Amino acid sequence: MVAVNKSFCILFVLFIATVGEMVQASDMATVLGSELIKRCVAGLGECGARVCDEECCKQKCSKQYGGLSPQGYCGYIGVNQLCYCNYDCS
Repeated sequence: MVAVNKSFCILFVLFIATVGEMVQASDMATVLGSELIKRCVAGLGECGARVCDEECCKQKCSKQYGGLSPQGYCGYIGVNQLCYCNYDCS
């Protein structure tokens, strides 16, 4: 079995999460009337009590994607809590 450095794993996950449009229009869509609106997801960094809590995450999302119906939330990838933002794709 290969030993993997824990710090490397954490940094790798954070890198993936902060790349921005991590999942660009991942076929998530909302139907409003007869219009199909694609939703995108962006990773906005680490989330948690000592870094940026849920409210901070929502504010980051709103600030960055203001006119695109943003919805910020904290979610887990393994044991790491990250800030995500769902927003309407253009």
